[in-house]
Amino acid sequence: MDSLDEIAWEIAEITPSAAAEMLGNVHASGHVDQLALAAFGKDMSAGQWVLNGAPIVLSSDGSLLDGRARLHACVKSGAPFQTLVVKGVSSSAFE
Repeated sequence: MDSLDEIAWEIAEITPSAAAEMLGNVHASGHVDQLALAAFGKDMSAGQWVLNGAPIVLSSDGSLLDGRARLHACVKSGAPFQTLVVKGVSSSAFE
């Protein structure tokens, strides 16, 4: 199990190309909430996305563990957004 000192975080601006790259390395596929995706995309397109503390979570090997709806919304809207990005989380935490 990863220790807390191996987890890093930052506030980052995610571009559509960066979002697409992250979506290319998803740890486990599953249902993406389409209503959330639409709402997120609408806010991003309108420049009304609010940094709310919900993170994009990446494992130590860079696999995407959480945040697919936000990343899909970014790609679909073509608009960048600011978010918390947490890296180094054990993939077993999301199984």
